[in-house]
Amino acid sequence: MTTASQRAKSYLVGDGTGSPSATVFLIRDAGMERPLVVPKDAENLAFLGQSTEIPEDVVLTVEYPVRGAMHAVHRLLGVKKAAPGTCHVYAHPAVAVETLKKAFAA
Repeated sequence: MTTASQRAKSYLVGDGTGSPSATVFLIRDAGMERPLVVPKDAENLAFLGQSTEIPEDVVLTVEYPVRGAMHAVHRLLGVKKAAPGTCHVYAHPAVAVETLKKAFAA
């Protein structure tokens, strides 16, 4: 069985199976295959962008890289206030239903 990293590499080398910018993020991974925004024990290093791992977040949002940058700044500069969290729609099904109603309202 191939890992998400191996499948992503096959997309990026252009084997004709898909567009890397659109499909690489849809590949299911085993978790923690991308680097954390601020690696463990890092004091002056952070990774930014959509190729980083933010636990419990979805990489296909516009806010993802911005949220990663906020995590990096808060952690590296010792900001006491926590970076904004994510909305866990599955924990609140009523919110998901209301969102769908508004999205498909005419």
